[in-house]
Amino acid sequence: DRLLRAVPRRLLSKAIEIGERYGFGRGIGHASKVLELSIELTAKLEEVGVPKLSKEVERALYVAAILHDIGTYFDLSDEHREYSYKMILEHGEELNNACSCNIAEKASIIARLHGRKDLVPEDLDKELKIAVGIIRIADGLDYTLDQAVAGIEISRDDSRVIAKVNCSNWCSADIERASKKKKLLEEILGLRIDVEPA
Repeated sequence: DRLLRAVPRRLLSKAIEIGERYGFGRGIGHASKVLELSIELTAKLEEVGVPKLSKEVERALYVAAILHDIGTYFDLSDEHREYSYKMILEHGEELNNACSCNIAEKASIIARLHGRKDLVPEDLDKELKIAVGIIRIADGLDYTLDQAVAGIEISRDDSRVIAKVNCSNWCSADIERASKKKKLLEEILGLRIDVEPA
């Protein structure tokens, strides 16, 4: 299982424990779906030649997916991302100790930047920018919070990546939102990304 290869069980348990304290922000369903889609996007983008994330950045992406909205516990506005960033750092020692690694800083940055209009620092590592691009699309694909996306098929030609989205029920709003949040990943990869229904 890709998740457990990237995230040690103790760290996964700790991230879930922290998420539970804040109701995962928008609920466990949304956090779980963003995590699931982040894993699927990471794997399938690799299959079509997108640069592989290091284990450290992939781990940070998955922790950020679980905790990206915990800031809504305090603020439902766009400022929630800043709260999520600060809260992940506040729990940084717990997270870092759970894996004997330095995960909190990278996870907090990914969570902080998951909004489509969030400005990404020019000097941010390319790999972290890819992780931010992935979480933006994954988050967009659960915009309606109803976990309607059942899976994604990814293909690629010379100039674009095509993401065909399979839905268990109506999900055009989710696809539309993901399309609005794809720009960063397009810029980093130098490829157009088409997000469309399967």
